[in-house]
Amino acid sequence: MITATHETPVHAIFINPAFERCANYLVAMQAAMILVKWADPQRIPDFVLNRQEIQSIVEKFLRDERVLRIEKTLARPFIQSLCQGLALQLTSTPVQILAADWCYKNCPELEAEQRTHVRQEIRQASASLTKEIRQRTPEYIFARNATMNAAHAAWWSALAEDTQALLPYEFFGFKDKGLQLYSKAMGGFPDNPNRYCEVVDSWADALDMRSWYKWQYRQGK
Repeated sequence: MITATHETPVHAIFINPAFERCANYLVAMQAAMILVKWADPQRIPDFVLNRQEIQSIVEKFLRDERVLRIEKTLARPFIQSLCQGLALQLTSTPVQILAADWCYKNCPELEAEQRTHVRQEIRQASASLTKEIRQRTPEYIFARNATMNAAHAAWWSALAEDTQALLPYEFFGFKDKGLQLYSKAMGGFPDNPNRYCEVVDSWADALDMRSWYKWQYRQGK
């Protein structure tokens, strides 16, 4: 999805052909994410990374014993990619939960597509718990990624009574922390236009990531 700006006042949603069978749900989901983020069209939040802070974190992780095993020329881009991915997960997973929850409750005709797509997402996310990934990823990053994935799985487990979704996170010890993040994400939308930022901030506080970013607000027309 490419969201509108003053210069290009239109939202554009593109669907990967590989997910064509869930296309209707994905369009509804992306539209719901816009509604969550732009609940107050006069004050639109942008999640902006604190580049200096991120760079400091990258330098710290480059000294991690797990990263020291990686070839030096590859270590820095690897850690930068992990940090950027973790920051993206922090801003995207809460809005994904809020939007997907709205879709489940308001678009019952899309339930079959949603089940198919969400279960695929959860399977893909749980694959990041492998021993190989854990051995080459700093614990700080690994744990926070797993905790946010557990929160997404907790949302689906509660909503769809899918008892399998949380099992991998329970085994690796991330279930309880995931449930805590999930509880912070629920409620408030669409009545509270600040809900998206509030949830991201509450997750960031719980994950010790509050210094990673700041909010900048666009003034709507």
